[in-house]
Amino acid sequence: MATLVLRVCAVLIGLRGIVNLFKSLGAGDAMVAFGYTLSPDSLLAPLIGVAMIALAVGLWMRRRWALPLAVGYAVFASLNFILFPIVSGTHPPVTGGWYLLFAAAGLAIVWSAVGFLRRELAPLPRR
Repeated sequence: MATLVLRVCAVLIGLRGIVNLFKSLGAGDAMVAFGYTLSPDSLLAPLIGVAMIALAVGLWMRRRWALPLAVGYAVFASLNFILFPIVSGTHPPVTGGWYLLFAAAGLAIVWSAVGFLRRELAPLPRR
């Protein structure tokens, strides 16, 4: 079960990473970092996209190096979900309840990846 969850998280994070990688070419919406909406030509989106693709590969292969990357990305995503409505405000069509649903789903994906990867990498107890 944990492998399936990790693979689903890897695919979802990897797809989002690909979108971020090509944001400067017009793919997807604007990039948000620490609550601020960045311009489409910002270099941060492709850098985060590369990190997300690397994370997806690490999750898929259940690599130990992916755990700190997963925690870092989960913290970054959590800060974005908290700060965006405060700093930039939500805009139609994603307001109120829809934003909470979007945030809950996004946080569930990234923190599930952290939890399941941590569990997969934990040493087996000695008998």
